[in-house]
Parts: sequence; C-alpha cells; structure tokens
Amino acid sequence: MSSLDIPSEKEKPFVESDRVEIISLERHPQCVVEVYAQPKLLLLEETHKKAVASVRRQSQIPGFRKGKAPLPLIQQRYSAAITAEWYELLNQQLFLLTVELIALTPARQGTIHSRPTSKDPNDTGWAVRYTYETAPQVNLPDADQFTFAVPSCEMSPARIEKQLERLQWDKAEWNQVEGRAVQEGDWVVVSLYNLLKEEAIVEEALFAIDQFPQESKGLLLGMMPGEVGEKEIMLKDLIEPTEQISPEQLEEKLLLRLTLHSIKQPMLPPLDDAFAKQCGKATLDELREVVEKVLQYEDLSTRRAAIKEALMESMAYQLPKSFSQRLRKDLIEQQPSKTPEEIYHWCLVLEKQACWKLIRSAIEKEFGDQLIPDEDSYRELMTNLLTQEPEWLASLKQMAKQERELAISNRVKNTVIDNKILDFYWERYLQAASSKGGDERAQLFSQSAHSSSCKEGCHHHDHIEGAIFTEVSPEDALKRGNKP
Repeated sequence: MSSLDIPSEKEKPFVESDRVEIISLERHPQCVVEVYAQPKLLLLEETHKKAVASVRRQSQIPGFRKGKAPLPLIQQRYSAAITAEWYELLNQQLFLLTVELIALTPARQGTIHSRPTSKDPNDTGWAVRYTYETAPQVNLPDADQFTFAVPSCEMSPARIEKQLERLQWDKAEWNQVEGRAVQEGDWVVVSLYNLLKEEAIVEEALFAIDQFPQESKGLLLGMMPGEVGEKEIMLKDLIEPTEQISPEQLEEKLLLRLTLHSIKQPMLPPLDDAFAKQCGKATLDELREVVEKVLQYEDLSTRRAAIKEALMESMAYQLPKSFSQRLRKDLIEQQPSKTPEEIYHWCLVLEKQACWKLIRSAIEKEFGDQLIPDEDSYRELMTNLLTQEPEWLASLKQMAKQERELAISNRVKNTVIDNKILDFYWERYLQAASSKGGDERAQLFSQSAHSSSCKEGCHHHDHIEGAIFTEVSPEDALKRGNKP
C-alpha cells in the first residue's frame, strides 16, 4: 500500500478572506488535517452581535417585556452569558469558513477536535487549532505515462495441451492400490487431526504425496492403508503459505495425527473425440478451440489484475484511522471466532477493496466520458453472474425483490466499470509502447486481449457496498454532534 506524500513544511494556502486568516495548515498521516485559524474583525463583530441578540431573546429583566430590554443593560447584566454564547457561535462559524477556504472537507465518520487559545474571544490574538479527518485524496498517474510489468502469457500449442491434460485429470478414474506401502509419486486419501486443539484439519481428502512439505511427507512414506501416525510439527510443515494465513500462524505448533485411508492410482482417459464428448464438445479440435478461448480469458483477467495492482501502487492514498478502527470493530463483532491475526489480515483485504473503490471513483471523475459501459458487456456479465454464481444469488433470497435486483445490478455495473477502467489504461499503455517503437511484452497480451470475445466475470467483486468515504459538509458534521 502506498503512503501519502506528507509535506515536510507547513502548507500556506494562498487564499484571502475578510473574515478568517489561516495561520498554518499541516497534513498528517491517515488523512488528518491540522489547521490554525484566526477570526478577523468582521467575523468577531458579526458573531458578537448574534450572541448579544440570542441572550437578549432569553432575558427577563423586571420592568421590560421578555427579550425587549435595552442592549446596554443586557451587556451589563449578562456579560458572562454573552461571552459563552459568542464563543460557541464564533468557534462554529470559524470552523465552517476555514474548511471552505482550505477545501478539505471532513470525512463522514471523523471527529472534529478544537483547541482554542482561550474561552474568551476578547483575548488578544484569539485563535483556534482544528484537527479532523478528511476523506482520502487520490493522486492519479498520467494515463499516457503509466507503466507496469506485463505478465508473460504467450499462447502456444504446449500451453493448450497442458490445459487439456488438466481436463484429463478432472475426468480420471481412481483405482485403489492394495498390498503395499506409500511410495514416491503416489496419491493418498488421508485425514488430518490436530491433537492439541482437538479439531479436524481435513477428513478423507485426496492428495498427491508431493503436495505435502517434507516433514509431513516423511511421515506418510512407508505407511500402509489403515495405519495412523503422529508427529509434532509446525503448521508451515503441513501447508503452504497463503494470504489468509499470517506468518505468525505458520509458526504455530500442532500435534498431528495422520490417518492413511487408502492409496489411489489415477487412470487418465485417452485424448480423443470420445474424451471431447465427455467435456461437452463433438470433437477434440472443438475442445482445443474452447480451451484456447479459456486461456485467452485467463490472460485478460491476469492482465487486468496486474494493471489494477500497478494503479494502486502508483497512487498515493491513505485511509482515515476512524475507518480502519470501525472496520476492525465490525469484524470482531461479526466474526467472534476469528483470531486477532485473522482479523488483522481480513482488515487488510477489506481496506484494499475500499482503496480500489476510492481510486475507481477518482478515475471515473477524470475520464468518465471514456468509461461508459456498452450494453453487450453489461448483458454478458449479467448472464455469467446468473449462471455461474448460484451460491451468491442464494444469499440474496432473504432480501426484498427490489433490493435483490439492485444488489445484482450494482455488482454487474461495478465489474463493467472496473473492466473499462483497466482496459482504458491498457490501451494507453499500448499507445505509449507503440510510440516508443513497440514493446514485445505488450504484444503478448495485445493478441489475446483483442482476439478474445470473453469478458471478465464478476468473481472479484467488492464486498463493501455503497459509499465508504463520502465527504460530508461541515454543517452536517456539526449536526452529527462533532462540535468543535
């Protein structure tokens, strides 16, 4: 995650106002702004007049109707109340005018802190230092200068054959091996149990012996079906690292009980027309064509993922501290069984999604007229969603019909816009590469991108719906109780 470029010296905005003077403005990490402001004579007079009028309306002095006593008498008798009212009015008006001048709007969830020099605006040099969170700011890279590392995904007959081999494994028949122990290259059906926590890790799952790290693989080699082995190992000696598992978790010790149920031998079907019919195609040549299109789709998805990652790395952004705190609190409440390490890593995933929404919004504002989705892309993505993700659709059954339709529409719309944005930067990248005499890496993707009719599906959708970093007017911030 990129970090915000914080100026080393205090910023001095070039703004003029007849009511407010900005003494200093500082930007801090996590979208925090600290501004030191002083009211000018005109604002002091305006707010003092309003304070006197407000106290006068509430005053009750013998010999006069309520709120009708002479101003000199009101100022004499209620000087303390007038000063208190003046302080409140002046503080709020000074904040509103300050935010307008510096053009840094408070974030919706932020809290406004103020540190006045005193409680009495009559004091010489009276001023206030305001500290609050702003909505994150994004610095877009120049689309024509944008560069990124293009993954090498050259289409070749060997690559297509490799994919066909994977299909053969999907259709393989598994014969049970009898009368011998586990050897190198075998496939095994095992159950794994953590004796320390008294919980199952997997039950009767099929693995290639080579999938196990060396420590647990050594336990399996030489075992006969039906035998049970136990060994104290680290979690990292059982599974490979993933984004969901922290380095601390991989160092966790466990007492492993490994039960070998059976040894299996795969029988792959021959690669012929009969196999193609098993896969839903009439001939092997037709199946190869479909495989090539699938690989082109994978290249397109890989390219878009690389561009997305590069965009996030090239932009300066940070999240408000209050957002991260609220996200962590919500996850703890919703997932009480998760460990602190799991909560931490889920927060990172969701923060990254939130940052992409922020970046996408900024790109839409900058290049909106060039990112209008076409009807064909929208229709195709909608069809993919309705046919390929029944579990997600089932999770929407509890919603009202209108809410369900809106959720589906928003997800498709967001995916279409994401693809438009990423393809837009890709086209700019190709144009820049072409103007410099061509880029061999770019050509690898150029063919697959333009020859494929596939569009990226909705699988990588945002889990955070709605506006996250909505800016709120200073007036609304004050109404929510965030009084300076």
